[in-house]
Amino acid sequence: LPEALKDSNPLQILRLVNGEMTREAI
Repeated sequence: LPEALKDSNPLQILRLVNGEMTREAI
């Protein structure tokens, strides 16, 4: 994972991943 993600909140990372997957689904 990029350093920025390592320093970020795990919940924020999950939200970003879910958001990206949702965009791909749409």
